[in-house]
Amino acid sequence: MEFGYEQPGAIVLRRSNSWFEIALSKGTGWVRVKDVGRFLPVEKLLEGGPYLLTGAPIPLHTRPGDLAPLRVPVTRTEVNLRVNVRAFKRVAGVLWVQVESLSVNPCNEEEKVPAGPISGWLPFHDAKGQPSVWFSPRGC
Repeated sequence: MEFGYEQPGAIVLRRSNSWFEIALSKGTGWVRVKDVGRFLPVEKLLEGGPYLLTGAPIPLHTRPGDLAPLRVPVTRTEVNLRVNVRAFKRVAGVLWVQVESLSVNPCNEEEKVPAGPISGWLPFHDAKGQPSVWFSPRGC
C-alpha cells in the first residue's frame, strides 16, 4: 500500500526493538531496520482523509477488544467508506481503531453514503494482516 504518491510502504504488524513484522502478499515476515524512524505510526498516516476499506464488517464493536459476537446479520461494506478516526487503543496486543462514518463524502458530494451512521471499534488489521482503515495518499 502507498503512504505517499508513488511511495509504497510496508504494513507493520508488530515490533520488537529494531525488528519489524510486516505483512507480505502471503503471510508475514520479520525484517531488521537500522533506521526505525523510516516507519511512520498509523495514527500519523490516517490524518489524511481515512476510509473504511471495502469488505469491513458492519456493525462494528461497541468497545475495543470486545470479543462478543457482532449482531446478526453481519454485512460487509461494498465500497471504501469515508470515516473520521476517533481513537486508537491497543488491547491484548491488538490495535483497535474507533471510526465514525461521514454523512457526506468530502471528495464526491454526490456519492451515496449509508442511510444511518456507522460508528464503533474494529481491529485495525483484518484476519489477513491488512489494514481495515486506510487513506488515499493521492488525495481525493
